[in-house]
Amino acid sequence: MTEKAIYNEKELSTIVITYDGVEYPLDITEFTARETGILKRVGHIAGPGALQEALNAMDMEAIVAMTVIAIQRTGAIVDPTSLLDEKMGDGKIHIQLPKSESEQEANPT
Repeated sequence: MTEKAIYNEKELSTIVITYDGVEYPLDITEFTARETGILKRVGHIAGPGALQEALNAMDMEAIVAMTVIAIQRTGAIVDPTSLLDEKMGDGKIHIQLPKSESEQEANPT
């Protein structure tokens, strides 16, 4: 069984979300008030600690919320409800997290 990577706030600052084949790098260290609202309404994330927990759990609603934010940061408009039925991983939405410190120590490259 593969051990799940656990991230802390210092390790995780930028993630890459791929939606429909397009990569969207997302800096998750700062959010606007509007983006925080999206995280709360769509991803049910109340703050930074909850965001870390959601990423560690690969929570789909949180990933949808971050996908919406990443796409909106490019200037495009996206309806969050349209993404809630998408599949993660092999579907249209894929999230790429950096290697955690424990993964880097176990598999240095």
